[in-house]
Amino acid sequence: MRSDKKIRHLFISFANIATWAALQLSCGSLALGQAVDKVNNQSVLIGSGASGMKVDQEYYTINDSGKKTGIIKINQVKGDRAVAKILKGSVIQGETLALRNPPAPAKVNSEEANANDTSEFHPRPRAKKFVGFILGYSMDKLSFLAADNNNPVQHSETAGLSGSTMKYKFFLDYPMSDDFAFRFLAGYDGFNGNYSAQSTTINNNGASTSTLSVTLLTAEAEVHWNLYKRALNSFWLGLGYGFDYVLGSTTNMYSLALGTSYLNTVYLGTGFNVQVGPNSYIPVFAQYNYFFTGANVTQSSINVGLGWGWGF
Repeated sequence: MRSDKKIRHLFISFANIATWAALQLSCGSLALGQAVDKVNNQSVLIGSGASGMKVDQEYYTINDSGKKTGIIKINQVKGDRAVAKILKGSVIQGETLALRNPPAPAKVNSEEANANDTSEFHPRPRAKKFVGFILGYSMDKLSFLAADNNNPVQHSETAGLSGSTMKYKFFLDYPMSDDFAFRFLAGYDGFNGNYSAQSTTINNNGASTSTLSVTLLTAEAEVHWNLYKRALNSFWLGLGYGFDYVLGSTTNMYSLALGTSYLNTVYLGTGFNVQVGPNSYIPVFAQYNYFFTGANVTQSSINVGLGWGWGF
């Protein structure tokens, strides 16, 4: 009789263990295809594949290296989508999910299972702001009515100056949400142009080429609308405003004078960020700038550039 009871007890224990293992496997398979679709503050949206989730379940978030970066708890399940709350660590868009505490055998207390959870955990600090530098190149254009220095004027012509300038700036990126971000920039800027004059009388000393060189100290602010965002990778459209302080200018043209110590600029741009580390990326951009320079003067430039950004 005792041997029969032992056999029966072993059989029941084996059945419980087998059932528990099957549940683990089935629950583990639920996480396949599940990923973080969007993060907003402490809330997480989970896209397709969430229909198998249940309220109060907890999941690990897994990065591309296979390391656990955070823990989330399911608050709401609706159809194939779910909303969760971040309990620990940091979570970014695109990370996959793994169930934290699969159902245990009936005799195992769930609180004890949580207390004994010693699996490896690698929290990653979640960067809120980013700083970096940008190297830029601009193709500059300026058009105005040039005249000689005779009184009254004996000759005038429309001078179209064109040239290029290198730009060196520091920036601060401030994400407001997954859809919008601000970028603030400050640094060295400039404007250069040359023009082959039709008449040498518009230039000092009868020079055949008209020249202009302007050195600027600039402060700019942009707003970016993210058309695509996944982790630190993004593609955006932007609108910006620049305040340019004139450090100095030189020209050999009689009638060209800036007449101001500053310039105002508005620009439209686009660009993308390419993630190269957990908290760093390469920003790439292109933009069209229009300068408010006064009557009878049209000034613009097309800028391109790239740089490096770090999160903190």
